Amino acid sequence: MGPIPASLGRLTSLEYLSLSSNFLSGSILVSVGKLVKLSLSATTISVPLPTWLRKLPVIPFIILSNNNLSGSSTNLPSVEAYNDFEYPVLFLQNDRFSESIPWLLCKRADLCYLDLFKNMLTGKFPHCLKNWQRLRVLSLRSNRLSGVIPSSIGQFPSLTWLELRFWGNAFHGKITNWIEEKLNSLKIFIIQKNHFTGGIPNSLCNNTNLRILDIAHNSITGTTPQCLGKLYGMANSINVSGLDISHIFDEGVVQVLKGVALEYTKTSSFLINMGLSSNKLVEEILVQLTRLHELVGLNLSNNYLSGRIPVQIGAMGALNSLFLGLSINKLSGWIPSSLANLTFLSHLNLSNNKLSG
Repeated sequence: MGPIPASLGRLTSLEYLSLSSNFLSGSILVSVGKLVKLSLSATTISVPLPTWLRKLPVIPFIILSNNNLSGSSTNLPSVEAYNDFEYPVLFLQNDRFSESIPWLLCKRADLCYLDLFKNMLTGKFPHCLKNWQRLRVLSLRSNRLSGVIPSSIGQFPSLTWLELRFWGNAFHGKITNWIEEKLNSLKIFIIQKNHFTGGIPNSLCNNTNLRILDIAHNSITGTTPQCLGKLYGMANSINVSGLDISHIFDEGVVQVLKGVALEYTKTSSFLINMGLSSNKLVEEILVQLTRLHELVGLNLSNNYLSGRIPVQIGAMGALNSLFLGLSINKLSGWIPSSLANLTFLSHLNLSNNKLSG
């Protein structure tokens, strides 16, 4: 509690400074050694964005999350690219920034992690999105963004985490327009509760290590691509070290399992889920999906699926622990006895179908 001592400015070799989870007042020094990491998460920095932050030198790793910062985000610290730092990040989640995503971020071609979760940002994606070729994580959930997704996002070869989910966002258009072959490193893909249309593109299957696929609550039409049954990351136990970024990225993953929204933080690397519910998918449940033995959650509810429930569904061992949702479809025939093999399944919803037996 209290002001930051001016004597910190004499630490000329200082590279890392964390003042998170404190009650700070006053200002921080304009010059603080050779600083490359600054964490001010959950302090009492308040509105508007302090002028001393705007005067800071180039800092490639900066966290301003969980404060009461508001107004325009154009007053952020220096935005010059800093290519000598391994993983440049900018975390602004759970603040109150408004207006659009600032154009000044266009200069951050060095960024690997960009988290703008839970602000009040409006408008569309900036056209400069194509500059973020190093981007690995992009989280824009819980804002007020809208419009179509630029096709340039499909050119990000390193993107592993893409989250555009609901709570204010209203993106639209066909996902086939921006899911391209070069976008093949995704492990988490969440576009839940927007206004996307069209079919599920086969190119999405190029992301063989996909662990979370959540396109629920859109207007996706057509059939489920058979190639989804070949997603290696959902069918096999694999090394998830490439996804484990908890040492610098503390945002959780919210998934609707067991009928409620649950947030997974430190365990997000182990969550394997497919959510296709509340769309307009047709025809039968793909037998190929039953080969995804590592899935802990499969939600196909509220579509127009017809035919029988595949008997092979009883071999999906990981479903023993969590969720299987097939409600509000047009499924018919007998309920397969193989479901009894899922002895620890905690949430099974087959309601509002035409099942018998």
